[in-house]
Amino acid sequence: MLDPANAPGRSEVAWPAGIAPPVPPALEARNLHKSFGLVAAVRGLSLMVAPGEFVTLLGPSGSGKTTTLRMIAGFTAPTSGVVLLDGRDVSTVPPHRRNIGMVFQNYALFPHMTASRNVGFPLEMRRVAPAQIRRRVAEVFSLVGLEGLEDRHPVQLSGGEQQRVALARALVFEPSLLLMDEPLGALDRKLREGLQSEIKRLLKRLGITVLYVTHDQEEALVMSDRIAVIRDGGIVQVGTGNDLYEHPRSLFVAGFIGESNIFHGVLDRVGGDLVLSSTGWSMRVPGPAQESSAFEPGSQAALVVRPENVGFGPAVGGGSPGMIGRVELRARASAVLRVGAVWRYEFELPDGQPVRASLPAGIEQGSFHAGDDVMIYWMPEDCVLLPADERGGAD
Repeated sequence: MLDPANAPGRSEVAWPAGIAPPVPPALEARNLHKSFGLVAAVRGLSLMVAPGEFVTLLGPSGSGKTTTLRMIAGFTAPTSGVVLLDGRDVSTVPPHRRNIGMVFQNYALFPHMTASRNVGFPLEMRRVAPAQIRRRVAEVFSLVGLEGLEDRHPVQLSGGEQQRVALARALVFEPSLLLMDEPLGALDRKLREGLQSEIKRLLKRLGITVLYVTHDQEEALVMSDRIAVIRDGGIVQVGTGNDLYEHPRSLFVAGFIGESNIFHGVLDRVGGDLVLSSTGWSMRVPGPAQESSAFEPGSQAALVVRPENVGFGPAVGGGSPGMIGRVELRARASAVLRVGAVWRYEFELPDGQPVRASLPAGIEQGSFHAGDDVMIYWMPEDCVLLPADERGGAD
């Protein structure tokens, strides 16, 4: 079994080069397509999930996440492509024979049944003996912390309790794969954050393979071993949360995972260095990009700098084009905001380009107010150079 804690940072159509895939993967979606009339909802999507791994499909509304999940569950037939569970092609197998558990955003509980009847229902449909049903229901109620609520109806339960009942129902028949479609989306922020860690710990302890769907990047980062970023029906990058944050391969991923400052410009060679320039500024690009054949003088490119890598201070001197040492640019402070545990500083370059910096609330950076002239700076190694075409970098 592939250890989920050491899951690889990237995945292409197959498992990453140089790393043997689990034999077989718990789940493999191979070149899935789904069209509704003339509309292509999913386009050539491929993904492998290792046994016991927690993988999240992350993307904006309408990107094809739920359609992909429904094809894997068997509720929607793919236009083309294959779904394999433990190496077995289940593309034409009906949902109830795939041994897949599913948790929906609206929980889909039967209002006329008690919590224990809701949880035991999948076992009833499998004609399990009543004594075994009672034993198994009691076990999962204990697992999800619902003891004492067995005889309540859904209307008598809070949103968090209903979510636990839905999870218990999906676990009660010991599925080989658990699919979760935005299961925390209807809960308030505080409850949602508490349940994220709780669900992750429980599922890890049980060793269940999970494919999770969300549009909430924080939720994906907290819960996942790996994240597959999906856009317009296709996966654009797969990796750990840290890999996606530190090494985005497209402007879409850079903008969707965390906050980014993005500087568009034209590449040129200056004194042997590759430099990105625009109106009023010029900066040396990061070291790895200096030797990359993907970036040629005269081409358009974009430099990505995370807010926590942006420093600032009083506007002293004329600034530096950034070809040696750190990049320095003159700017004007436009806002200083306290956002939870961080201070957010917002600046504006002379050409109107906004720049954002952030610092933990306990770190003193000096007193700045809207309208103050400042010098902002960062190190070239704290940047990522990407193609200007924001649709680049697809797997």
